[in-house]
Amino acid sequence: MPSLRHHLLRLLRIALRLRAHPLVLTEGALLVIAPHPDDETLGCAGLIHRQRLADQRVSCLFLTDGSASHRNHPRVTPQTLAALRADEARAATSVLGVAPHELEFLGLPDGKLPHLTPTAREQAIQDIAACVTRLAPATILITHRHDGSSEHEASFPLLHAALRQIGQPIRVIEYPVWTLYSPRLLFRFFLNTGHLYRVHHPSLRTLKTRALANYVTQFAPLAPWTEPVQSADFANAFSHNDEFFVEIPL
Repeated sequence: MPSLRHHLLRLLRIALRLRAHPLVLTEGALLVIAPHPDDETLGCAGLIHRQRLADQRVSCLFLTDGSASHRNHPRVTPQTLAALRADEARAATSVLGVAPHELEFLGLPDGKLPHLTPTAREQAIQDIAACVTRLAPATILITHRHDGSSEHEASFPLLHAALRQIGQPIRVIEYPVWTLYSPRLLFRFFLNTGHLYRVHHPSLRTLKTRALANYVTQFAPLAPWTEPVQSADFANAFSHNDEFFVEIPL
């Protein structure tokens, strides 16, 4: 029987559909910034695929190496896990139509994004600014600034500082990930004073499932562990044909 949380999430999604407007992007490159490999697919697989079908360039910048998802695993080291997650990102984004050469891996230490030293933080900002300058996107997508994950929430200030360095206006749109799993956060997202947008496609659920299947380290157990680090319940929070976004003036 569905839990109270499931009922609340379903009602909030209905409310979001009623309030959100279709997301229309101007022509030009799209840069998706993901704190971890898999955030881009969880949050905006449909939009990425839509832009690629329209022959618009899409690039993905992964901030951390994702190496902290299996702490204390007896067989998989953080270095091995980082390499696995990069390979998974290449496979997953290829399902969405993004070529491997459009992926950038910043390699910041997973789990430490909110606690970078001043020197490391400044270097990260410069690296993000250099990536944005090189790719010259018309639009940037990044995880929601209040997404309920310390890594996700730390990503937005880094981008904001990088854009201040660049000094030219670029449209920034935020996408929720953990918000979609929490009624409290999703209600807060619904009440947001920014512009809410929606991307809908009748086959989005199938597309997202195919892409996420490549993230084996996250959605299947790594032996000898018998449970995945992301539960089936969490994955089901993204098995819908709608994606939501918010645009808040910087």
